[in-house]
Amino acid sequence: MSKNTQLITALFTLVFTLFAFQSNAAEFEEGVHYQEIKPYDVKKPEVREFFSFYCPHCFKQESFMREIKSKQEYFALIQYLLNKPL
Repeated sequence: MSKNTQLITALFTLVFTLFAFQSNAAEFEEGVHYQEIKPYDVKKPEVREFFSFYCPHCFKQESFMREIKSKQEYFALIQYLLNKPL
């Protein structure tokens, strides 16, 4: 490669990298983009399980959750079914 080609490639890479990092920066506002979850008093600790039939990770976690569910006398188990594929 000639020196001019190397220089143009380096400048293009530099400019492209600067624009890529700038475009990923986002300003998030509480109440608009997310909500803060406030702590609350519960009588038993809670385990919340989110799962979907379309998720391979959820399928692999089933054996672990069976073990957790066997100890359910110590906590309240709350399940959420997310039934839409992403």
